[in-house]
Amino acid sequence: LLAFAAVVEATGERVVPFFPVLMEEVVQYVRSDEDEYLKGKAIIVVGRLAAAVGKELFQPYLEKFTQQVLSEMETSVSEVKEAAYSYFGDIAKILKEDFAPLIPTLMPSIINTLLLSDAAEDPSAKVSEEPTLGDLSESDEGTVIVRTAFMDEKFGAIHVLGVLAKQCPKGFLPFMKESVGYLENVREDVHEFVKYHVTQTLQEFVEGINLAFFGGEHPKPIPGLPPKVKMCDDAAAFYFERVLPRYVKALCEDESREVVVKTLESISDLLKAIGPAIIGNYLHEYIDCIVLLLNQKAACMLEEYEDDLEEEKDGEMLDHDEMLLANLVELVQDVAKAAGPGIIPQYRVVIDILVTYTKPPHPENDCVIALGAFCELFKTWPEILPEYFDRIYPLCIEACESGRDELTRNAAYCLGLMAEYGRDLTLHRVHELLAALKSAFELPKAQEPKDNAVSSLLRVLVALHEKVPVEVVVNAVFENLPLNGDVEENQSVARNFILLPLDVMKHLERYIEKILIVCFKVIVDKRCEADEELKGLVGKYVCKLGEEEKVRQAINGLMVKMNETEKAILVKYVR
Repeated sequence: LLAFAAVVEATGERVVPFFPVLMEEVVQYVRSDEDEYLKGKAIIVVGRLAAAVGKELFQPYLEKFTQQVLSEMETSVSEVKEAAYSYFGDIAKILKEDFAPLIPTLMPSIINTLLLSDAAEDPSAKVSEEPTLGDLSESDEGTVIVRTAFMDEKFGAIHVLGVLAKQCPKGFLPFMKESVGYLENVREDVHEFVKYHVTQTLQEFVEGINLAFFGGEHPKPIPGLPPKVKMCDDAAAFYFERVLPRYVKALCEDESREVVVKTLESISDLLKAIGPAIIGNYLHEYIDCIVLLLNQKAACMLEEYEDDLEEEKDGEMLDHDEMLLANLVELVQDVAKAAGPGIIPQYRVVIDILVTYTKPPHPENDCVIALGAFCELFKTWPEILPEYFDRIYPLCIEACESGRDELTRNAAYCLGLMAEYGRDLTLHRVHELLAALKSAFELPKAQEPKDNAVSSLLRVLVALHEKVPVEVVVNAVFENLPLNGDVEENQSVARNFILLPLDVMKHLERYIEKILIVCFKVIVDKRCEADEELKGLVGKYVCKLGEEEKVRQAINGLMVKMNETEKAILVKYVR
């Protein structure tokens, strides 16, 4: 059943044709009293099905099944309560503010769960770091009791509070103050994942307060400090007075890497949703935390860092948690995007440390992550490219010729961006650039680095067209479209179609169908993750091409091969 829930979540709306049959099969386990564990997992599956098919299709089952789940929550079996919280979280996602009438009924159960005792009150008791799967765990060192079933139930309750705050912000707002009080009093020393879930839920509370004030949608952020678009006063007070100090303490002092990773992720999510208002007057606090973590001096890294230094003495590379570094680098990028170029002088300390991650003693995976960071920083702040070009460009050339998939992928992407944003820096290096991108396409085994090399060749063609052998580069690019490994990179390809100069366009006549296929893919394929603005631009570009009769015929020929859903999406942008 858990595997089934994962499949439903992954397939999404594609499960719709099978929904009625699946519901009938799964509901049987919920109605049965033979196995409470299976009942709980079946409730989770129903929630996933509801989220996948949406409010309208689930409506015939909603009231009856919801009442049944509420009734099941009266049982003392933690597995069923945990599953019920999962179900109500999924239902809140499809009902949004229509979920509000259920909140008063649900809250007493959530509060009772938060008040559950997790460990023995004996002050000499030592909490098990790795509790067993049983309901009670004991240790030889004193009395230890960890009710792991209760722990999972508590995780579920903490999680659903955050979901309610984001999905039903106006309806949940009257309950938020009370909920915060219970969250802050949850015993966090029992298990690190209590902190983990509280960290995420507090982030969702900040968003929920802001969403309730602004009618369910955050105002579109405008990069730059001081922030031009602010949070509502209540959200700002809650974040800066209660949440941010907690996050800063976790980043600096928490010994759990999982908690630190979740904290980094939560701050990044807030920056993406709300923008520079999340930074406010606290830029130095953000930078100090980032520097501490990049220098591997935070509490969660000290012990392992000392071990790594010993390994380095033995000739081994430093090796540490890639997930932590990946989330840290994403925060570096999100702060840069939100704060704007005005903070470059203060941010150089961060960028300079990132440079050290591109070379030994750091391992290759660190270099891959750091190169990805420089790609985003160069896109966000092209003005820093001249300062760091001589340190990053040679590394990218070498990496493209290495044949190592992940390293080549980011290096090829970075070279394309350097050509796009540093035209004057790359103008006299065209042949070296093309040779490196040729290697990046030919040497790796995986498709993704090949796709990035093709996309970067197109960037070079747009930026340096007067210096490149146009016919050769055009053939190298268009023979390999659309991109099927890194599907999202078709966005960049389509955007660069629009920028191609006229003297290049005359070489593209035989590739019109390829151009249309990429453009259609960006518009209708969800995997490309194109936003509405780009879809609109691509649609206008296709319409412009369609002014010629033979292009209109090609458009009609491709549309015949599309299903009805794809056609309906396409005609919104291509008329």
